[in-house]
Amino acid sequence: MPRRTIRLSADADERLQSAVKLRGYANPSAFLRAAMDHELKGREETMLGAEERLATSMDQISREISRLGRAQQALFALVDSEPTGVISPAKALPMRMIRGQSDSMQVKNRSTSQSGSKVGKRPTMSGFGN
Repeated sequence: MPRRTIRLSADADERLQSAVKLRGYANPSAFLRAAMDHELKGREETMLGAEERLATSMDQISREISRLGRAQQALFALVDSEPTGVISPAKALPMRMIRGQSDSMQVKNRSTSQSGSKVGKRPTMSGFGN
């Protein structure tokens, strides 16, 4: 087995000795070997897990960007398709329908005023939607 020598500060050596006693290792060398094995093995597994999580996240982001692009295209198609029907529905109605409704309202108002209704009564809109 190759031999390695490391230098530690007094504080680091005290922490090492207390960790050896606390965790039940035979000596500081056994503790350091176990710590190195854990660190080397753990880093490799951690890196593989991190790479998998990163790839999954990037895949999800890619799908979300595609969905947002399709939603934006659908919204543009809706807005671009027929703005007159959405902005001003009265302009989309034929003029004869608008005139016919206003004529029927005038006739109703005249008949209401001639039938002896109270003075100052407002005309109704009952014929407007029919």
